Amino acid sequence: KMLEYSEYNDCLEVYENIDGGEYLAGIIDNPVSRRNYQIFAGKEAEHGLFGEQKRVQANSGLQLRTIVKEKIAYVKIPSFELRYIKDDGERLMDFYRSIASYSNLIIDIRGNQGGSSIYYTENILKPLLPGNVAYRADEYMLLKNGLESAGYLQSLNLSGKIKPLENLPEFKNLSKNDLEDLSYFVYDNSLLFRPSNKKPLYSNKIWLLVDEHCYSAAESFALTAKKNNFATLVGTRTGGDGIGFDPLMTALPNSGIIFRYSCQYGINPDGACNEEFGTFPDVPAESGGDALNICLERILSARAE
Repeated sequence: KMLEYSEYNDCLEVYENIDGGEYLAGIIDNPVSRRNYQIFAGKEAEHGLFGEQKRVQANSGLQLRTIVKEKIAYVKIPSFELRYIKDDGERLMDFYRSIASYSNLIIDIRGNQGGSSIYYTENILKPLLPGNVAYRADEYMLLKNGLESAGYLQSLNLSGKIKPLENLPEFKNLSKNDLEDLSYFVYDNSLLFRPSNKKPLYSNKIWLLVDEHCYSAAESFALTAKKNNFATLVGTRTGGDGIGFDPLMTALPNSGIIFRYSCQYGINPDGACNEEFGTFPDVPAESGGDALNICLERILSARAE
């Protein structure tokens, strides 16, 4: 995916100010890219790169509301894009504090096609964690050999974890055909998250609504939430591509235009390609059922028992 003009400064600011972001910031911050992205700054709001009409959304569309007073709160997050992290974060922190006594929080990421894992790490996980938590990752990422990806992996301190593909364990649903262009794999067994506060802003039951449009960072959040019982997933199978790290970037030498692309092939615990098969919910919305209604039915029936 091409890094759009409206995204350039957001990406540069974020990667310059987070641990481990220096490598990607260095790719973005080159003289050619800086000059050309500055020339076209603001024009993406009116036109795409090739002149087609395009509207850049001024805000994420974040929705915060109460469904049942003092009982059920609802958050709708349509995007995890970098540009929305700060403003959404401020609103979310205030909302978490206001619903601290509520018994149920529903987080709806249906239709969320991702952005960056930094969004959900900073705005969802860290504010709601009770303490330093080492989450299960148990992620296998298969890699194609290449100079650019090798440098990126080294910057992430993963170089010592890279193993030849012949050492990969057997998996029931791993496609042998997909292995032909891959040479190595990385196994990541745990992710340590440090909370933003001494006490979580909300610590009761969390539900996560998902669908087939949850992709990239949204898929990553869904997978993390399910593996570690952070939330109960309700809805349909997600769209996938959530195993790994932020996309690698490369700048075209003449124009400076930057492209983002995945340099890993993530597999689910059974070996199936995560991008192809995604994550299955804990509570499926079968026969076209609405995930929010199903979630509310579960909550209300549990209260009645």
